[in-house]
Amino acid sequence: MFQASADRPDYVGLVRHLLEPLLEPGESLRLDCEVTQAGQRVLLRLAAADTSMPRILGRGGRNLQAVRAILSATAELAGQQIHLEVLGQARHTERPQRRDRDPVE
Repeated sequence: MFQASADRPDYVGLVRHLLEPLLEPGESLRLDCEVTQAGQRVLLRLAAADTSMPRILGRGGRNLQAVRAILSATAELAGQQIHLEVLGQARHTERPQRRDRDPVE
């Protein structure tokens, strides 16, 4: 399922396995993985259609938080640190502005 090379796990395969079941048929994830020259830090970028983002993020970001926890545990076992960057996440996680309420007297 997730073929690990001699030096690092298959982070892209792991994220695909975790998130693709949440997508509608025909939707896809775009993933890019960069590893530092020393091989100890990993940057994983994720992009998906705007319609997929709410399902990827989950309520209150719970799905994404769980994926990050799994990635962190996997990276720790491999002696690495990982950062998952979700492209376009800001517009989906911003809370709507609240109107100011009249002060209670």
